Amino acid sequence: LMLFAVIVMPGIGVFAGLDNLKRDFGSLSGESISISGILSGNDINRGLLTNLAVERISEESVIVGSGFGVPRYNDWAWSKCDTKFYKCIAHYHSLYLSLPQLYGWVGAFVFIAAIVLTAYRLFEVTISYRRSKNFLLVLSLGFFVFWGVFLIDQYKVSILRNPNYHMLFWIFLGLSNSIVKTIRHKS
Repeated sequence: LMLFAVIVMPGIGVFAGLDNLKRDFGSLSGESISISGILSGNDINRGLLTNLAVERISEESVIVGSGFGVPRYNDWAWSKCDTKFYKCIAHYHSLYLSLPQLYGWVGAFVFIAAIVLTAYRLFEVTISYRRSKNFLLVLSLGFFVFWGVFLIDQYKVSILRNPNYHMLFWIFLGLSNSIVKTIRHKS
């Protein structure tokens, strides 16, 4: 079994592209990454998409937005291109750049505010009721950390690209708020 793993694993690694991954990670250094590079998308391999998103946002006023729909409709809102017939950018790989076209500026603010408010409530009940013997406190702390990591992660990827991810987002947001309500009610 060990001999099989030693012979087969390098072949699978080359086939799966692990050599490219090793080269990419080898080229990273703390000196080449900057805050302005991250914000522009250049240091996180999203420079072109960030530029296209900023250009698209500045093209038209998106106070209200197009609304969330099926993936093809969302692709049209993001790029004004029908991905069924043309090869074009499907999404921007950033929640923060994708929200204005779908929900408008007001909706984007409310979307992010709902996450931040939920995280704050989770933190508040975790601290306020830390001495109680409620098993939900572990979940509230876990969801608080989850939402913090989620807000950071969504700068480089977007839950809006897939309706399933979007639905999971609403389920987790609902669970988080139900945990807060249950802890307050039971304690």
